[in-house]
Amino acid sequence: MQLAKCTVKLGGDLKNTVIKYNVTPAEILLLKAIHGDDAVVGVEATGGDKREHAAERARLLANYGRAKDSQDQSIFDRVFPGATSLRLPVALSDIGIPVAYTESDESADKPGDTTGKPAAPAPTAPANTPSNAPANSPAKH
Repeated sequence: MQLAKCTVKLGGDLKNTVIKYNVTPAEILLLKAIHGDDAVVGVEATGGDKREHAAERARLLANYGRAKDSQDQSIFDRVFPGATSLRLPVALSDIGIPVAYTESDESADKPGDTTGKPAAPAPTAPANTPSNAPANSPAKH
């Protein structure tokens, strides 16, 4: 599953925020359902792991399973209705989140990068070779 860092405006309050790390796409959906659709901001992809869906579902239930909506219904059940065998979203793109990559995420394709590979460093010439020696000084060999 893709992991991210994000800021959560608790209850949608801009003055009451928490930065969360290693958040999964499924957790972002729950945070939005609990705090408001625009409460999760600054989402940055930070990596990924091979987390099992059942393990993630259990973790989310342990952390958010008691959250209720205004009709006293389980927010978890509203966001993820149905059988426990259903797959959770695994990528930020699965839940419609535009991705901003952190500088430490070197393996990911960044916006504007069409190759997926890091740019090659510019070649440099050694000091005082004939190609870069001052015009009026002899080149050292």
